[in-house]
Amino acid sequence: MKKIDTISINMSINNGEPEDRYQKFTNYCLETRPDLLAIQEVSLDIGHTALQALTKQLGQDYSYHYEYAYPGQEDSQGLAVVTRLKAKSKCDNFGFGKNKMQIVKMFNGDQVITLANNHLEAFPWQEFMRKDKVSAEIDSLEKINPNSPQIIAGDHNSMPWQPCIKAIKKQGFKSVFEEVFGHEPDFTFPAGLTTKELLDGSYLKPKEIKILRYIARLFPKMTKDGLADIPHYVIDYIFVKNCLAANNPQKIGNKPGKLFSDHQGLRVKVLV
Repeated sequence: MKKIDTISINMSINNGEPEDRYQKFTNYCLETRPDLLAIQEVSLDIGHTALQALTKQLGQDYSYHYEYAYPGQEDSQGLAVVTRLKAKSKCDNFGFGKNKMQIVKMFNGDQVITLANNHLEAFPWQEFMRKDKVSAEIDSLEKINPNSPQIIAGDHNSMPWQPCIKAIKKQGFKSVFEEVFGHEPDFTFPAGLTTKELLDGSYLKPKEIKILRYIARLFPKMTKDGLADIPHYVIDYIFVKNCLAANNPQKIGNKPGKLFSDHQGLRVKVLV
């Protein structure tokens, strides 16, 4: 039995001060030394460089795997995995849309563990594309080794009751938060900010604020109490299948002044 201390986070190049946020994230990882990092929205200049340096600082038993995720936006839309396990990485869009997903095959001795590191399309009207994409991705994971431990992590831009997330669960995957607590976190995006901070600060661009307001009108029930203008959502997840247990799921990087991103990170210890 092996415990895989796993973190998933969208590091968002567009908001706040990325160099400062990556330094905070690096310090956290050096202090806690997780076994597996699944990171979305990795910029080629700042994020890619910072994660390469982090991998080196973690030590020679860690490896770094970077993939371009969105044609035409290679400078800001990369996917990256840092892992203590031996690993091989590839990227595919599975025939739907432009956003690609990173598939990493890891090896715990003779045991194969597969990870899907996802950052799916963002707009509300792309929900059924997200559903079709994850369904095709799961088919690919099953072909690698149907009985091996599988982890799906990342920013799915889909809420718990929507078709994309339902499709993942229908295939036997369990959300680590829901499995332990009986429900998802209260929200994962935007992270640790009040409406005033979001509107007045540099964390969200005017276009992003406009999109969030549009989504709030579409789904008013998903709006967090007291934040009617800027809704808060659960769109980031870690799912597991064929694993022995998922222990101590928690949110990270979610405290004012210590934010890693405009998304909250997720952390869990997966037993395989």
